[in-house]
Amino acid sequence: MTQITALNNKKHLLINLLFSSIPFTFIIGISALNLNILLFIVAGFSLFFKDFLKLKFSLTDKIVIIFFSFIVFTGLFNTVENYYFGDREYIYLPGIPLADGKNHDFTILLKTFAYLRYLILYFVLKLLIEKGYLKYKIFFISSSFFCLFVSLDIIFQYFMGVDVFGYESPTARKLSGPFHEELIAGSYIQRFSLFLLFLFPVFYKIKNKIILSFVCLFLFSLILISLIIAGNRIPFLLFLITIFLIIITEKQLKKYIWFILLFGSIVFTTLFYTNKNININFKNFFRETTVIFKVINPINLFKNYSFDRANLPEHFDEFESFYDTWHMNKYIGGGVRSFRLNCPKRKNIYIGATPESSERGTCNTHPHNYYLEILTELGLVGFIISLVIISRVLWGYVYFNSFFDNNSIQRKIIIPFFMLFFAEIFPLKSSGSFFASSNSTFIFILLAVTATLIDKRKT
Repeated sequence: MTQITALNNKKHLLINLLFSSIPFTFIIGISALNLNILLFIVAGFSLFFKDFLKLKFSLTDKIVIIFFSFIVFTGLFNTVENYYFGDREYIYLPGIPLADGKNHDFTILLKTFAYLRYLILYFVLKLLIEKGYLKYKIFFISSSFFCLFVSLDIIFQYFMGVDVFGYESPTARKLSGPFHEELIAGSYIQRFSLFLLFLFPVFYKIKNKIILSFVCLFLFSLILISLIIAGNRIPFLLFLITIFLIIITEKQLKKYIWFILLFGSIVFTTLFYTNKNININFKNFFRETTVIFKVINPINLFKNYSFDRANLPEHFDEFESFYDTWHMNKYIGGGVRSFRLNCPKRKNIYIGATPESSERGTCNTHPHNYYLEILTELGLVGFIISLVIISRVLWGYVYFNSFFDNNSIQRKIIIPFFMLFFAEIFPLKSSGSFFASSNSTFIFILLAVTATLIDKRKT
């Protein structure tokens, strides 16, 4: 019996170490992250295979399965359609010649089946949570440590010109920290910030409320300052939104709302007026946001409001390019990662002076918004399925909260996962690709943990 217990403890430790390594591999790069996820999935299946056979599916789980089944369907459909009727001849898989000597593109099909790893990731996490194998404390500590590291590295780079590894930021307006040439430090900090803020209130019982408040305020200040100087505006706003939602939904925190608002305003104003790059960065953001809202304002649309394209932010062309691309496959979409293939073939929205400034100039690898990308790649059907999943999680969280008092550990654990999920699927933001490895990993981790905790409480 002792040997069996020791073996189980080793299995649980291994799977939790792999899961808690995810914040670290986010920093190292996509290859390390994908390897981490692969090892986590393989270990989960091999170590807990018998438990998988007994797994029961909730309604949310079934809808997630439908979502991935539809992804497979649209991937197969578009590949077959292109094979027989399409005109794409990009060489992706060499050595598959047809009678006419041409090679056909199997990019969508390969991307589709590779994407199924996130379905497996979802159910591995579900199993670990339901069986009580997942140790949240280890994940919170790991996320907090690396979030704190990136925050301090950004501040170090701000004062010294290089980060602790000697990396210079590729631009003065934004800082990259340990990500070298990738300007994603702000996004990383925002994604793991709430685990840092909730680490001490949830897992370390600091009885002295003054000390606990000081620790939380210090960590909040550190995150806020690093987000501002990192220069990623959307992550900064998403962090503020999640903090505001937490404060107004937690009874014991409501009394601090005015203090947090005043303190945050002082920090931002001080940095805004004392640093030229921060000043320019956020002024540009305010200007670009104002211009976009004027363009999409229904009143201006009815007035045939004219605007100068030269003053529009570059993301606007990417948002705009989605429409005709979506119309190419309105109902089932073009398949996973198909936007980059279909966008150049759409009807041009804007004719520039050169071909590069018209067709190719307005096409990117994705339309920089999760919902627009889902519409173009999975169509209306996939879009509706994804909305059903999101709606169930949002409503389930409200239902979940009605069963717990404010001081319960279960409630405190789910708050950062849900709030980060809400920030991740927030519709009014520019974003990377929904189907990119880093984004999908983060989304389905948050979805799996939140949905499983909600469904577990219901039962």
